[in-house]
Amino acid sequence: MKILLAVSYVWMRKVLMSCIQAAGECEIEPVECEADALESLDGNDSYDVVVIYLLPGSSGVKLLEIIKGDKKFGTIPVIFIYENYAKEEVERRKGIFVDVDFMPDSLTAALAGVATGLKPPTTQ
Repeated sequence: MKILLAVSYVWMRKVLMSCIQAAGECEIEPVECEADALESLDGNDSYDVVVIYLLPGSSGVKLLEIIKGDKKFGTIPVIFIYENYAKEEVERRKGIFVDVDFMPDSLTAALAGVATGLKPPTTQ
C-alpha cells in the first residue's frame, strides 16, 4: 500500500509512521504541509490512501476538500486524524475520520479497511 502522510509536526509524523508500518507492508511518503502534499499528488497518481493530521493554517480540512473535489485523485481514500469535534465536518467532506484519542488501533483499523476496499468504521 502506498501512503501519502501529511503531518506538520515532526514528532507526530514519526509516531504515525511507526503506527502505519506496524499495520503491515507499505510505502510511506511523508510531507509536512498542504503544498507539498498537493505537489506529491500531482506528480504521482498511485497513492492508495492519504493520511492527514493537523496541517498549519487549515487543520488539514482544506487539503481534504481539495483532494475530494479533484477529478484526478478525488477517489483516493483520505484518513483524517483529529479530535472528535471535527468528526462530522470530516465525514461531510467524505473523509475517513480517526479520533486522535483512539490511536493507534483506530488508524490500523482504518488502513486495514482501505486495504481491503471496505469503508472502515469511524471512531466515536
